[in-house]
Parts: sequence; structure tokens; C-alpha cells
Amino acid sequence: MEKVFTIASFNIQNQNLKKKEQKLGNAKEIKALVEKEKIDVLSLQEAVSEIVNSMKKEFKGFHIIGKYRYGENFFTKKIPLLRKYNEATPIITNYPIIETENYSLPWIPKSFSDLKKSILEYRSITPRILTETLIEIGEGQKIKVFNTHLEKRILRLKSRQLKKILKVISNSEYPVVLTGDFNMGLDQALFQKFVQQLKDVHLKRVPIDEKTWKYAKKNIAIDHIFVPEDWCVLSKKVVDNQVGDHYLILAQCKIVS
Repeated sequence: MEKVFTIASFNIQNQNLKKKEQKLGNAKEIKALVEKEKIDVLSLQEAVSEIVNSMKKEFKGFHIIGKYRYGENFFTKKIPLLRKYNEATPIITNYPIIETENYSLPWIPKSFSDLKKSILEYRSITPRILTETLIEIGEGQKIKVFNTHLEKRILRLKSRQLKKILKVISNSEYPVVLTGDFNMGLDQALFQKFVQQLKDVHLKRVPIDEKTWKYAKKNIAIDHIFVPEDWCVLSKKVVDNQVGDHYLILAQCKIVS
């Protein structure tokens, strides 16, 4: 079977944290991007409940897979601070879903200095998650898609999160696609090491090398897509938008099995 398949990843920016001058992206704009770019699977980051709920109404016939970092309960609905940061990393597709899973990544620093920085300086200590879904893309062929959004600043914490991701995807019996906002680029030795480790499980990075966060000073991608090494990447690009503070990234691949 030969199939052309388009995968995209997009940090849409938490609407509760947006700058006043930035337009809040809505479900219709995201749906328009999916239709225009003919996206088969879309991975999102910073998707809080308000945007996910609106997307469920707009994306009729689509699956929106992924749990929230703090769950869905009385506290996350009633406590403003929890609601503000209750992010999901959903995977969106209209292909049949076989099964799904969500993993908690390490998120509490082990060293006192890192913990102090996270709480007092960065104010960024929060759970991080990895969303997994097994998709049937036609004629019995299945792939596993993983999506995540990693710690922004604490390097030792990022290292633990990458180790957990590598362990999870290494156990897959199906071809794997990995997407997400890794908050790291190829200018960092830790991410270079991770890219090399993924080669051992037959994954390659789609070579999107321009900046993917709009306000980055360096022309380096921090959002990434990894696909099986035997997939042929036909095209790849970043897509400007009015939805968030990142560019949407996508890869069109040819799958031969």
C-alpha cells in the first residue's frame, strides 16, 4: 500500500496567558488550517478546556484525543488558577481510533536549586503529559501518534522527560509519529542526543529548521515532528497564522508498506 499522509503540530498558545495585542485563535480558524493544508492528523499544545470544548463543536466527525494535565474534576472547573493552566496535548483526526493512552512525564525537579528556580523565578512548575493514540489509516495499517509539550527552562527536568518519552515509544509494536513543542532546538546538546537516540528506534526528525516560535531571536525550531525512517518526506513547511504565538508545522509523507 502506498499512501500520502500529512501530520501537523501546533502550539496554539494558552488563551489565558496571551498578550493583549495577540488575537485569540478559535476553533474555526484551526479548522480552516486543517482544511487548507489537508492535514490528516493534527497535534496541539496549550489547548485548555475552553478551546477544546469549542473545537469539539466545530470539528464534527473528528476525534479529539487527550486528557488534561490536572484532569477534569470539581477543582479544575472551579479553581481559576488550575483552570488557567489545565492544558491538554490533544491529537485530532478523523481516522478510526483503536486505543488511546496518556502518560504523566516527570515534572517535579529533584534538586533544591531547580525546585526553587521553578517556583520563585520561573513560576513554571506544572505537570507535563504525553498523549498517545493508535490510528488505523487504511487497509488495516496502524500507526501510533504521540504528542507532548515539555518543560521550558529546567534542563535536568527536560532530560528526565525525554528519557520517559523514549522509553514509552520504544515499546511500540507499530510505526510511531512523535510531535510536540519540545522547547528545545538543535543548538542544544541534550536535544541533539535525543534525536540520535530516536534513530535507534527507527525515527527521523523532519528537517524543519526555521524558527517555529514567532518571537524567537534565534532562527531555530523548538517544535518538531518525528516520523518512521522509511517514510519519504515529500514536503515540509511552517505556516503563518492568526491563532497563536507559534507557527504551525507540517510534513507530508509517503508511506509504502
